[in-house]
Amino acid sequence: MKKVVSLILGLTLLVGMLGACASGTDKSGKTATVPNETVEESTTTDSTTTDSTTTESPSGEKVDIQFWHHHSGGTAENLESMINKYNKLPDRKATVTLQYLPKNELLKRYALGVISGDLPEVALTDNADTLSFAAMGMYVDITDRVNALEHPDFLPHALNSGNYNGKQYSVPIRSNCLALWVNNDMMTEAGITEMPVTWDELLEVCKTLKEKNPNVYPLALSAVKTEDIVFQFLPFLFSAGASWDTMDSPEAIEALDFVKTLSDNGYISMEVINWSQNDVEKQFAAGNSAMMINGSWQLPNIKNDAPDLNYSIIKIPMNKEYASTLGGENIGMTIASEGNEDAVWDFMSWMESLDSSLEYNTLCGTISPNMAITKEMQYPDNEVMSAFIDQAQYAVARGPHPKWPEISGILQECIQEILTGTKTTKESAKNAAEKIAAIIG
Repeated sequence: MKKVVSLILGLTLLVGMLGACASGTDKSGKTATVPNETVEESTTTDSTTTDSTTTESPSGEKVDIQFWHHHSGGTAENLESMINKYNKLPDRKATVTLQYLPKNELLKRYALGVISGDLPEVALTDNADTLSFAAMGMYVDITDRVNALEHPDFLPHALNSGNYNGKQYSVPIRSNCLALWVNNDMMTEAGITEMPVTWDELLEVCKTLKEKNPNVYPLALSAVKTEDIVFQFLPFLFSAGASWDTMDSPEAIEALDFVKTLSDNGYISMEVINWSQNDVEKQFAAGNSAMMINGSWQLPNIKNDAPDLNYSIIKIPMNKEYASTLGGENIGMTIASEGNEDAVWDFMSWMESLDSSLEYNTLCGTISPNMAITKEMQYPDNEVMSAFIDQAQYAVARGPHPKWPEISGILQECIQEILTGTKTTKESAKNAAEKIAAIIG
């Protein structure tokens, strides 16, 4: 009976997840690559496996374990280099084999694997998806192991994205967040000398930019009806002092009204309802917008699309407090690890060590979720990445909730209704709040 209930839950959550992933971009922050590498493509369709010849440990043979992931392009290469490095160490307990699956296929395999038993020992998920699989029973409780780490100083929201019912089921492996990108030349041409810090100042800057150059939108953001729109709206919601479970509160309505004001005043294009976060980057790179909200994963794209662009990265302007959305991935030990938990944890804890976390995240152009790794350690001469690390201190992960895909769908509908004028802010917010309340109880 328990397996039947798990199957029903798994398939229900799977439908929501696949809907949330339909746009083909990585909504937790599409992964970044080293600036000189090819940007990771989400259209890769061939599954690949990476295995390395290893040396037996002095105590005997290593345990073979599988690690499934959805990375491709440069990020996959970076992950492979880390696995190869681990596998060549003679004193480790496991030999790791990587298996790539396209994201939608990966989520499907995880959900079905809870019932069939066909699972890897180590599973990678976006931080917003982790609790869905924890609720299905895919993961092993690793609370005590995480607490015993030498440096368990993770970004709180990154670690919390893997905590379900007070137990830790995953650890964060990479992090990223949103910030405000500013075209410095357009600012100078408009006579703007101070970067916006508050919402009111952002509106004033947008007004000045629009008056100076009516053919360029002051700001670009993503409002396509996928996870992108939620990822980009949450900083406004959090900054107003609200959350996704208080959508009919005065603070949430204030955040929704602010985004509507940006649209009504022509500070953002109506086409934002069709733009993914990658589309937003293209608009900014082409000079069609003076500012954009986007993440560090766009750095390689900007370098390719507009190598001479003079831009800065600053915190997203705030209402009551600074805020951003935290993206990234977690890794967890699955029920397939039974009998080999120590060997699996040997690999996972190695990946979470300061040296490995620093190396992997620097290779990927992402942020180490371990706060013991300072920006001076990771990006000593990179002002852009340093700015993202500063913003990450205020970043909050989506959810975390095992039914996040359903909740996200409600938020997507709410925001688009308001931007398109289908419903008033209060009507849409009230409707969203009621639907979310019915889900979370």
